[in-house]
Amino acid sequence: MSLDPWAPGRLRMTVRLAPPPDPHDWRLSLAALRPLSASHVLAAALAALAAPADAASILRAARRILEELPPEAEREPDLARNPDRALQFRLQEACRRGHVQRVAAALYRSVPGARDPRFPDAADICAYLAAALEETRAALEDLLRRRAGEPLVVSFVIPARNEAALVTRALESVRAQAAALVGSGSAVEAVVVDNGSEDGTADAVLRFMEAHPDLAVRLVHEPQPGRSRAKNRGAQEARGEVLVFLDADSRAAPDLAAWVARRARLGAIAESVRVTADSTRPGERFFFDLLEFGKRHLGVRAQMFFCRREVFLALGGFREDLHLAEDKEFLERVEAAGYPVGHLDRSWIATSPRRLRRWPLGLGAIALLVRWGLAHVGIGRRWRY
Repeated sequence: MSLDPWAPGRLRMTVRLAPPPDPHDWRLSLAALRPLSASHVLAAALAALAAPADAASILRAARRILEELPPEAEREPDLARNPDRALQFRLQEACRRGHVQRVAAALYRSVPGARDPRFPDAADICAYLAAALEETRAALEDLLRRRAGEPLVVSFVIPARNEAALVTRALESVRAQAAALVGSGSAVEAVVVDNGSEDGTADAVLRFMEAHPDLAVRLVHEPQPGRSRAKNRGAQEARGEVLVFLDADSRAAPDLAAWVARRARLGAIAESVRVTADSTRPGERFFFDLLEFGKRHLGVRAQMFFCRREVFLALGGFREDLHLAEDKEFLERVEAAGYPVGHLDRSWIATSPRRLRRWPLGLGAIALLVRWGLAHVGIGRRWRY
């Protein structure tokens, strides 16, 4: 739980429900999970400057603090969406409440010993907020240090139906994860599910396995077509604690497994992953940037994601009667079960834009956007895709 005393209007409270990163240390877990508000960041910036400063200098100091925070630090929505705007509003409100003083035409400073009747235990509200932010930062860094060497296997589940031309690129991207995992205690494996292919997909995987014995690859056969069925079969066969679902026509960033392991060690259960177009064409990149905007700013959770294997299996995996938006439907069940679902935007998965090229003049993109939009609201999820 976190309070935002300098938010305009009534006292704002943010409550975050999440499993404790360290069940044996609740104090540390609560500090690490605290949602940080613009009030926290503004107070920390004022404390860092020490001397009176103009609004532009305060905003620059606040931006530096945000950049230096561990990326896992939870930010309140308005701070995440538009930090400058949120900070400016908090500065105005802090002045109105007498916690920040305007000492010259354009200079501000925190008022030592300023109290807020809503926080009777805080002898200095500015120092109280700045200390809370520092406590959260230190708790997150402490958790990461404690768990840096814990063994963790990340399993990339790759469903493949007639993907002989592209599946080896997906496997190469999994193999490339090793460099970012050196010394972390983490490892990766790939589970490829040949979903009734007729083009030699399985042979392509076997050739890759023979050429690259350094990567643990398992080839599983699921003859009955269906993406959900294939991904469920891969999850059952996987040996890792965390599953990453990677389409066969996509490739993972070299640091994706490292970021997934980092988030999982801090208690993340499931998170969607930023998806970009594996293309240099501006229109195709814009299409996927538009989808990313929905994930980052509108809370849409869909497409490729990672999930704790035990939770995935406990919730029954994907619905096998769905051909589209099965990922969104599953993540909605994760949230309904009481687990938070986040979004990983520090790394990425690049996917083939070939579906956008089905028809000329951008008609492929329009058709795909309409189809995905309908599936988002529950229409046509059982239609063949």
